[in-house]
Amino acid sequence: MVGQRNHLCLTYFAGRWWTTSTYGGFPFTVRLEANGPAIYEYLQGLAATVMIKDVMDRRQIRDGSVFDSVIAFLADNIGNLTSPKAIADALTSAGRKTSQATVEGHISALAEAHSLHPAPRYDIRGKRLLSRVEKYYFVDPGLRTAWLGGIARDQGRLLENVVFLELLRRGLRPRVGVLGAQEIDFVTSSATGTQYIQVAASVRDPATLARELASLQAAPGHYPRLLLTLDPGRFDHEGITQRNAAEWLLETP
Repeated sequence: MVGQRNHLCLTYFAGRWWTTSTYGGFPFTVRLEANGPAIYEYLQGLAATVMIKDVMDRRQIRDGSVFDSVIAFLADNIGNLTSPKAIADALTSAGRKTSQATVEGHISALAEAHSLHPAPRYDIRGKRLLSRVEKYYFVDPGLRTAWLGGIARDQGRLLENVVFLELLRRGLRPRVGVLGAQEIDFVTSSATGTQYIQVAASVRDPATLARELASLQAAPGHYPRLLLTLDPGRFDHEGITQRNAAEWLLETP
């Protein structure tokens, strides 16, 4: 399921990014795309089979209510830094009492089933992984939709999820770059070197552009720096390349 890029990118070029970011890249959604309720029902069926029945049976999870709540929390917070403790505290405060260990087990089960991918934080200057707080991305936006009722929220974070999946497809291990109080969405390392990548829905507003460039400008070393957005065109910002995300997704690495 990783890297369902053709459907994602081609529908974007046809002007349907909003629809695609909601329904994802499962092939059968193309046949149903004129029927939103049918797609949603299909996605709910997939989620119920893959993320609930299979995972719960395999791990012998007894409290389905808490398991659902953990998935819903993760679905609503893609691209946000969080931790099992923070999730457990949030659910307990909302009336679904649970423990950090339980949440850790549920996240581990989802990752093992390849429904969810964690992205650890990486201290760029210290060159080491940081524990406890991570970001989480769904293997397909459609599975996320099954828990959020079809609500597409924050196109920047949805785009970030798609870029993360494409980096995995290209054989890279994306990590969240940490520079003191600053953050770079993805740092990748391979035989060809290191790359810094920032993702935003749009940077047409000068203040937004300055904010997105700031972290990339602060990154050490003379490594490639890339800003991916849904804005058309390709620009150079003093060594930082801004590109249209759909064009980047379609290219052969």
